[in-house]
Amino acid sequence: MYFLLQVPDASRTLGLLDALNAQAIVEHAFARTFTSTPTADFSGSQGYTGPAPGGIDSDHAQTEPGGDGSGSGPEHGVRVVDIEYSWRFDHEDLLLPPSTLISGVLQPPPYYSYEEDHGTATLGVLVALDNGFGVTGMVPGASVRTAGVCRTANCDRRDVAAAIVDATVHLLSGPVGAGVILIEQQSLWYSTFDRLSGAVPVEVEPDIYDAITTAVGNGIAVIEPAGNGSSNGSLNLDDVRDPAGNYIFQRSFRDSGAIIVGAGCPPSPPAVGCADRTALPYSYGSRLDFQGWGSDVTTTGYGDLSGNTPTNAYTATYSGTSSASPMVAAAAAALQGAFIADLGSPVDPLVLRSTMRIRATPQPAADAAVMPIGPRPNLDEVGVSIWEQQLRVLFEELSQLRIEFVLLPSYIPLPPICIGGPCLWVPPADAFIRNDKLYLRYGIPGIDSAGAAELTLDKGRLKISGSLKRPETDVWRKVSYHKFERTMALPEGADASAARVTFSEGILEVIMPVR
Repeated sequence: MYFLLQVPDASRTLGLLDALNAQAIVEHAFARTFTSTPTADFSGSQGYTGPAPGGIDSDHAQTEPGGDGSGSGPEHGVRVVDIEYSWRFDHEDLLLPPSTLISGVLQPPPYYSYEEDHGTATLGVLVALDNGFGVTGMVPGASVRTAGVCRTANCDRRDVAAAIVDATVHLLSGPVGAGVILIEQQSLWYSTFDRLSGAVPVEVEPDIYDAITTAVGNGIAVIEPAGNGSSNGSLNLDDVRDPAGNYIFQRSFRDSGAIIVGAGCPPSPPAVGCADRTALPYSYGSRLDFQGWGSDVTTTGYGDLSGNTPTNAYTATYSGTSSASPMVAAAAAALQGAFIADLGSPVDPLVLRSTMRIRATPQPAADAAVMPIGPRPNLDEVGVSIWEQQLRVLFEELSQLRIEFVLLPSYIPLPPICIGGPCLWVPPADAFIRNDKLYLRYGIPGIDSAGAAELTLDKGRLKISGSLKRPETDVWRKVSYHKFERTMALPEGADASAARVTFSEGILEVIMPVR
């Protein structure tokens, strides 16, 4: 009886043969080699990794400490979870273990060959190996995992919200570092008001919106495609309404905290639909935060560029908001990795979203007035220098974002997260600077005085913590009583030693001078 084993890493062949031949039940183990044409180096076609204005300049970010997604080491790096249908983990430019899948069920070809290529292409943009052939990922130092939206073998049960929750739990239960969730999905939407329809961000679905706000509220950056428009072309998300008539993709109504990504045109050659504009005819609107290349993306998968098997296939035509979103996810991972290396910890997702705008390449004003898709990230400067330059401005902007995020009627309080220990509730917070003073306001109903919250300062980050007291006389209870904790970075010049702490009507306020 003969068995054929495929060894993805040829350098391990001799060791494997020795181990097999040492087994009593093995009569003889030998190597059989197959000749094939070596894969060429396609990194020169990855213009999106190059400098602005055409690219995002992840090439430069990789030269900065932590900017390749590695942070400050294996236990303190950036971890990315990609959510979609399927992937080819054994691709020669990925070589990921089966444990990369943390939940869901892989969908095998031939029925899901397109989805397998789609996931493989996404992973190639993010973390393809820097090995001298094929392509190179934008954040090859980051750790990647995947969560499948299919919950059964034939995908008759698809649950994006469950995949987001699984990803959130995984990121919160692992090593200390930064978490990024990339949702490579879109939802089909139809309006009963004006008969508009098209592909929109998945947060249009209430359970998915709640899952996203929970992830963001627990410090995880969420990246979400804007969708690929309607059958008639582009779709303005500002016109999308829910059954109650609310314009759900306008920030004046709500903001999940996710980074929503549009599909922009590469600088050259002109893609179809890009002859006279910089945005591809997909979903657009004021809610979009950033754009990436929406066509002509060279990465792993498909096989139109090179390859004759699923494990050595490459493409030069990955497109849509699908190709744009992993670029923006990589930019977020690179910045968080640099922050970990410089500051010792990642930053809040809303601060990250603001920071990414600082040096981003703006969409031309004429195009943005007609089809806004946001600026293109630019990583030509990462880490603590950009943080120190802009943090005062960011806190002022964060104040507005936090007020909207916390006080709008659509906001749903975060449930406690309980993973291998006591439950921790993350209280909502506002932060702003006024008259050279930093104001931090935390909503903590359930404590009776400022002394019930403990404040600790470590490496420029202020942590508040404590416990909510449960009344002994309650009969019917809907309020959860758990430990609470929240950590926020302080701007340069903030003097925590001179902080004044007050508590009134459920609001804990910390005020300190900024010099």
